[in-house]
This record gives sequence, structure tokens and C-alpha cells, in this order.
Amino acid sequence: MPQQMIVRHERAAAAFASAPTRAVIFELMKSERSLSELRDVLGMSLNLLHYHVGRLRQLGLVTVSAVKRRGGRSIKKYRAVASEFRVPGSVARQTAGAGLKDELYTALERAELRYPTETTYFLDERGTPRMRRSQSTQGSTAHQRWCKLRLSATAAAELTRRVGDLLAKYERHGSRGGHTYICHFALVTS
Repeated sequence: MPQQMIVRHERAAAAFASAPTRAVIFELMKSERSLSELRDVLGMSLNLLHYHVGRLRQLGLVTVSAVKRRGGRSIKKYRAVASEFRVPGSVARQTAGAGLKDELYTALERAELRYPTETTYFLDERGTPRMRRSQSTQGSTAHQRWCKLRLSATAAAELTRRVGDLLAKYERHGSRGGHTYICHFALVTS
């Protein structure tokens, strides 16, 4: 299997914008799987998986890696055609993360409707205006922290590295039986 594939067509790039399709691709990057195995891992219906895998095959992102005969039926195993996919911005219809951003904002709006947030406006010790949003404590699973920071380029790089390390730690050691959280960290100059 090639290490990296450069995705050169818009339709193939669009597959990575869809969260369910992207989940199928990631699973098939890990190992070859049948549709039943994908169903067990991803929790999608066989009909939906058949659609996604068929579409990914047409786009050249997934291939049939093995066919096994069992009980008169053939069971196909699928695998991603590469272990890494690079999607140039010139063929992507939407920016990376746009689907997750939409999912994040939808989840935040739902949480806001169920558990309204409070906003506290204040001046910090230097007199800089600040805003802190906090959920009411009635059981919401949404947590937000928005702020503006004055940082040097070095400090911004350090903060990005440290947050990345912290997120990687939680990705490696997720809690079984817990909720799935969408987490977004962005640091941009205003």
C-alpha cells in the first residue's frame, strides 16, 4: 500500500468533508475490514456502509483487498489505498474542519437551549476587557472558554504545542463509557 496519496479531484476531496465517510476511510486505513466488521466498529447500518464503501471505491480511495468464500457467499474485505491522504486546498470544496465546525456549533446551540449559559464581563488585573461564558450547572456536557490573549510568536507556538500535547494525551487515554466531545483549539491573530 502506498504511504501517501495526493487527492487530485474535487469529488474525492469532498469525501473527506463528510464525517461518516471520513470515519470509514480512517477505519480502512487501520486494517482491512468487511462491511460487517465496519458495522461492528462504527455502528452504522450495512446499507449505509455499502453506500459509503461503494462511493469510496468509485473515487479510488478504497479497494477490495480480499474475497473469501463462506457458506456459498463471498465476503469482501476492503482497505484504503494509502496510509495517508493529502488533500490540496485547490481541490477541497470546503476548508479542513468545516464539517466538525458545523457539528461543534450545532452541539453548542443544543446545549445552550437545554442549559443556558451565563456570560460574565470583567476587567482583568491589567484592565483588559474579558468575557467568560459558563454553563449553568444543571448537567450540561458543554464546556466553553473564549478569550483574547496578547502573545509573542514564541509564546503562541509554545501554547499551541502544549495544548496539542494535552489533547493527544486525552485522545490516547479516553474514558470508556463517557460522552464523545468535540474539541476545537484555534489561535489566530485578530
